[in-house]
Amino acid sequence: MTPGGSTGELTFGRPVRVHHTPTNRWNSDISTVHTVAILRRLAREYANDPSVLMATTYALAGLGESGTQRDMASAIFYWVRAHVRFVDDEQLLYEVLGVESHEIDKELLIVPPVLLAMPVPMGDCDDFSLLTASMCMAAGMQPYYVTVAADASDPQKFSHIYVCAELADEGKYLPLDTGNRYTAIPPGWEASNVTRKAIWAV
Repeated sequence: MTPGGSTGELTFGRPVRVHHTPTNRWNSDISTVHTVAILRRLAREYANDPSVLMATTYALAGLGESGTQRDMASAIFYWVRAHVRFVDDEQLLYEVLGVESHEIDKELLIVPPVLLAMPVPMGDCDDFSLLTASMCMAAGMQPYYVTVAADASDPQKFSHIYVCAELADEGKYLPLDTGNRYTAIPPGWEASNVTRKAIWAV
């Protein structure tokens, strides 16, 4: 959960500059706060992007008029899980952007139009979460980012992020961990080995 210092271009139909920000080497919470602030801004910015609106339309196509917000959130969850492949930042930075191996410790954030334009959309948990949050907003739901510390080797460091959708018609919230490596998890699933957790409104 730390934004890093790499530059380059991704060209999946359009040129995109990859901006960089130095990490805080002494306090990962500061870097997490900064990364989530960027993710919040990007979700709001791209919720009305044509590619996000089209993806949301495809995801919700089978629901009809009687679909609840739980139905919509679940449909977005399964659409994202079916169309985006999990790949670590390190692999994308090295193989796609050509970042040298000694500079690999970076956080790469792929905005939804670039992710959706990839021949094979791929990213890690923050890219899944950004797309999921944008699609939830496009569907008229309020998303939240959830950061958790779930790495036993570093129990204080936030190591994963996902989205939780507010279901206004139920007065409840539904976790949407689209960027989890496990393939058989349903909407509503959350890891149990969490030592810290923070929730951030988008």
